[in-house]
Amino acid sequence: MKQFLRHLFTISTALLLISQTANASSRPNWVKQRPSQPDFYLGIGMAFKTAGDRDMKYAQDARSKALREMSSEIKVTIAANSLLHQFENNLSFREQFESKIYTSVAQTLEGYEVITWENKKEYWVMMRLNKDKYEMRRRQKLDQAKMLASSYFQSARQAADRGEVAQAISNYFKAVTALQYHIGEDLTHRTVNGTVNYGVDIINDLRTLYRQVVFRPEKTSYLLEFSRQLQEPLSLKVFLNRNGDEIPVQGLPVAFTFSRGDGVLMPQPATDYNGNVQCAISRLISKRKLQEVTASLDLSSILKLENLDSPLLPYFFPGEDLPSTRFTIELQKAKAFIELDEVVFGQSDKSIPFGNMIRADLNENFFAFTTHREDADYIVRLSLRFRKGDERQGTGYSVFLVYSDLHLSVISTQKNAEIFSDGFLEVRGMRPGSYDHALKEARERVLAKFRNEILPKLEEVDM
Repeated sequence: MKQFLRHLFTISTALLLISQTANASSRPNWVKQRPSQPDFYLGIGMAFKTAGDRDMKYAQDARSKALREMSSEIKVTIAANSLLHQFENNLSFREQFESKIYTSVAQTLEGYEVITWENKKEYWVMMRLNKDKYEMRRRQKLDQAKMLASSYFQSARQAADRGEVAQAISNYFKAVTALQYHIGEDLTHRTVNGTVNYGVDIINDLRTLYRQVVFRPEKTSYLLEFSRQLQEPLSLKVFLNRNGDEIPVQGLPVAFTFSRGDGVLMPQPATDYNGNVQCAISRLISKRKLQEVTASLDLSSILKLENLDSPLLPYFFPGEDLPSTRFTIELQKAKAFIELDEVVFGQSDKSIPFGNMIRADLNENFFAFTTHREDADYIVRLSLRFRKGDERQGTGYSVFLVYSDLHLSVISTQKNAEIFSDGFLEVRGMRPGSYDHALKEARERVLAKFRNEILPKLEEVDM
């Protein structure tokens, strides 16, 4: 029995050696040495196998390497009639898109052969693509892209002629997008209306359209008081200026944004039949005296269904070329007369020291106070009460409590009505030593509560 097992082991070892030798000898020539095939683009990739790799990631890695290598053999020539040629002085644009072209080559290659070989440790892939077949498919795709771009381009020109600016811009962008993988190629195209050079004509058409679109504001300067809510909206008219004729632009989205300052805007979605559009300022947030709102073409709405991440966007729709206008917003303090009533521990304090601190905050943020009641647009009534609480005895010391109440109201002299009323009760100050120390802490807490709670509410007052 032992002798039989010994013979079996010897035979098994010999078969294993024969298998390994056969495996090594079966390695194909293209794995041993890269072949020379002038009529093909070639790419070879290899990845090592890893134990427990059930997803065969090594196969994917090898294929990716082969595809990258084959793609790198395909040389891209920048044609004189290409879109890319228009930006020959813009190095960053060229580098960005040349990289994009090479990437798109890898992503759109088709019709190539795939040959694989593997052993226990390695996985090899060879891809090859016939150069003549690749060139034929490239031309077919370019022709298809030109046909699609031609359809959008003609639609864009027709929309522009009709004064439909948003539709024209959308179709111009679709024409550009149709050609985005061919921007380094000759983009001249013969149509029934003549020869078009997309590398030049799209940009020229857009620049002409931008120059014709005019944003005319009804007013350029506005004043806001107290509530920081604009009573009249920002208004402008959008029209096409063609040889002196003003053609209203309907349905054009306009974006209103604070270019200086900050606030809450409520814009109309788009221009109406007469080319008019408005934007209400419901509230100013910033306290800057001079603020600015810019109205500009809202590309994000026009191109909402398009690829806004396309690197082509800033080059065909540069912000500095788009039609726009600006509105100046001046924050003007309302003229007010203040009535102060401050009572400390049951006695009216004629010097109103703390009331004047509240008054200073109101003056800084909202009102220009006058000493003549008849000149005021608003009457501000401020009532402050400070009263003694308990004296609490401790071991060797006493703690004193003071309670504070505040009430503020604003009356409009024009409306003869109270437009704001708010306050709080029993804000506590507690300090050892004396009631005066507790009074100081109570005032500090009242001031903080006034700034954190009352002032923000004043900003939201609807006049």
